[in-house]
Amino acid sequence: MGVKGYHFYLKKFGGYSEDIDLREFVKDRPVNTIVVDFCAFYMSKLKSPRYATALLLEKIMEKSPESGSLGLPLVHQPLQKIVEALIKEIREEIDGFVGSLPSQPRVCFVLDGEPLPAKHGTHKFRARRSYQHLKAARRLVNLYIGRQTQAPAPATAATKFLARFGARASGWIRWFRPLKQHIVQELVRCGCANSFDPQGESKLSVIVAPFEADPKCVELASLCPNSMILSSDGDLQIYPFADDSLVGRAPIGSDLLLFQVTFRC
Repeated sequence: MGVKGYHFYLKKFGGYSEDIDLREFVKDRPVNTIVVDFCAFYMSKLKSPRYATALLLEKIMEKSPESGSLGLPLVHQPLQKIVEALIKEIREEIDGFVGSLPSQPRVCFVLDGEPLPAKHGTHKFRARRSYQHLKAARRLVNLYIGRQTQAPAPATAATKFLARFGARASGWIRWFRPLKQHIVQELVRCGCANSFDPQGESKLSVIVAPFEADPKCVELASLCPNSMILSSDGDLQIYPFADDSLVGRAPIGSDLLLFQVTFRC
């Protein structure tokens, strides 16, 4: 579900641990299993221009494939290529993070499954808002292409287009079902086990929760001694799970990510 205003109040009252070295914070703990709330933790990465913009253009090109040859200041990439780049970046980050820990823990990525029926109204509102951004982005593309057919657009026009298109992409992007399916397939192709066994030996696993990922993360972590949940979801604070918890911002790879680490020893 959700803790309304959780991050707002943490930010307002200085509740974040800033400039923290997440590796240093974790390395002295005997962590054997890291469960990653994938959709929550990597949402900021998905909304970054390099992915949100590429995914929005790919969506628009589904119905307007001819626009790719009409001078847009963007390079069209198929969905699979975008997902490959996203997973490559995530794998490099998580491998680097795990490799820096003395315990060399295994990692399980948990993705959101079906929309939670209890949040039907919220999902409907978000879908409607996302669609409004998609329509506005299509209008931007048509307007830019229309002007290009009359005369080459100056550099300032391209810059303005990219800024407006990027804003629409950030408002439109969500963890759409086809996107999550491609992500799971790519993780499996890269060597992740498509299941998680608490007594197993797989170093990397991926599973899809029945509904939202946070209760599944808690369930899996509770089955593993010396476990840790990596997320940015405030819901985890209300589960009777954690022996220790920290909320903050830290550089992970090339991004400054909002995180919540929850331990059970």
